[in-house]
Amino acid sequence: MYKVEGKIIYLSQRTSGVSKSGNSWSKRSATIECFDERKSKMSIVFFGNIEGVLTENYDIDDVVSIDIDINANEFNDKWYNNIYAKDIQLVRKHGEVENNEPRQDEPKSERSAKQHEKTKPQNNSFDDSDEDDLPF
Repeated sequence: MYKVEGKIIYLSQRTSGVSKSGNSWSKRSATIECFDERKSKMSIVFFGNIEGVLTENYDIDDVVSIDIDINANEFNDKWYNNIYAKDIQLVRKHGEVENNEPRQDEPKSERSAKQHEKTKPQNNSFDDSDEDDLPF
């Protein structure tokens, strides 16, 4: 089992049906944009009870942490990967910003600059000397 954290960027419509054995099922998929350097995206399938949790509690732009299981299936001599959700937890609702914490969906360079600004001492004095290092 793996864990992935990211922002929900797409929620599919709910799909439901009846299996060959007569059991009803429902599923829904969510596309997550991960917080890695490449902003990787993955489509994750939510089945059964976990699908209901997704439908009732989560919206686009919510930041979530999802436990996933990856499985491959063969069909007509081709293999297909499936990513299934096992658990989902809310990290942050859309629009919420953690106090004094850099946003994880910001590029690292912006986060580093903000952290540097917090630690850099402020120099509010004015130096009236004629010497400066400007090229003009």
